[in-house]
Amino acid sequence: MFFGGFPGGPSPHPPRSNDNRLYEVLNIKRDANATEIKKAYRKLAMKWHPDKNSSKEAEERFKDITWAHSVLSDPDKRKLYDQMGERAVKESGDNPHGPPGHSPFDMFFGGGSRRPSPEDEGPKPVVVQLSLLISEMYQGGEYSVSYKRDIITDRDGEIRYGGTKICEKCRGMGRIMQTFQIGPGMLQQRQVPCPVCNQRGYTMEEGYFLREERETTTVTVPPGADNRQQITLKGRGHVNPRHSGSYGDVVVVLDTKSSKDTKGWDRKGPHLIYHHKISVFESLTRTTFYVDHPSGKILKLHYSDQITPETVKRLPKMGMPIDPEKTEFGEMFVAFDVYYPKLTPPQKSLVESWIDPPKSIPPRNPDDSPESHTLLDHEAPGRHRPTTQRQEDDQEQGPNPVQCQTQ
Repeated sequence: MFFGGFPGGPSPHPPRSNDNRLYEVLNIKRDANATEIKKAYRKLAMKWHPDKNSSKEAEERFKDITWAHSVLSDPDKRKLYDQMGERAVKESGDNPHGPPGHSPFDMFFGGGSRRPSPEDEGPKPVVVQLSLLISEMYQGGEYSVSYKRDIITDRDGEIRYGGTKICEKCRGMGRIMQTFQIGPGMLQQRQVPCPVCNQRGYTMEEGYFLREERETTTVTVPPGADNRQQITLKGRGHVNPRHSGSYGDVVVVLDTKSSKDTKGWDRKGPHLIYHHKISVFESLTRTTFYVDHPSGKILKLHYSDQITPETVKRLPKMGMPIDPEKTEFGEMFVAFDVYYPKLTPPQKSLVESWIDPPKSIPPRNPDDSPESHTLLDHEAPGRHRPTTQRQEDDQEQGPNPVQCQTQ
């Protein structure tokens, strides 16, 4: 009398939302059973997974398919979705595409949001370092990278997208509430690890297994790629069992090998630096030398003046490509390293014939003659070879130090 006929009073039937979008994503009817939902998801996942489909829309479609499956395959989420729509499910904190929030009922009953676990945020990306020569960074190309990742397979070892379900015991929380007696008539509740899923929040369906595999794939490095540049491979990383078996990313970090491995070449951003080593005689006489450029060209370089140990020359537009089309380039710098070679006796005689003998200084007393001395090598203060703490201890203890026993 008081409730049955008034708007807002209890209804003999639960509310029903007109939101059918997630059913349409999986191309199933609203009354589809669990088997039909699973079958539809696997079919669409194989079609739209970024590993299988290179179209621009594949990544977003796969995320949407995964989200629809995670909702409709969970009885509680599906019930909430059927009654209140997709927005209510997202606000309940179970949206894999956004941070966990609070339940739509919290505004009425003052509930709090649950603390997100690392699995809620998706699997961490697999980070792989790819070390390349400057010539390889200059030209770009296809390179192989190898890494380990977690996958889900069937009994035949085939990779599958799915094969997991939310743990029914803890409802995906990984923990359950358990009551303990702490005294006569005194009980206490506290959270303990879920004994069914071992805190994972999910269980494996029959015939599916979580395994580790070594994956080898190809990464495309653009011409002129910079040091520490990152290239992301979508969907090629660890599986996230909590999110319907979706896969995370692989991040490839490029690294330039040292100048020792790159034949004297270094780089700073888009600019190339070539360290050219010449003898002091070449610095005085030679004006041409050849360079094997990272582009694959052989350069014949000229200079007109004498080279000193700190000389740096510049060549415009011969640095790294700035854009993939190779229409703009940085600059190339040549840093000269002048060294003094050890001469053979014939070479020494030849050099002495080029230079004037030292000029003598007249003595103050005509009867005196210059004194002759030989200079000794000198090690400047503060530049002596440092001793280790063990060497200093040995010096203090004398020739027969006490030996300590090692285990």
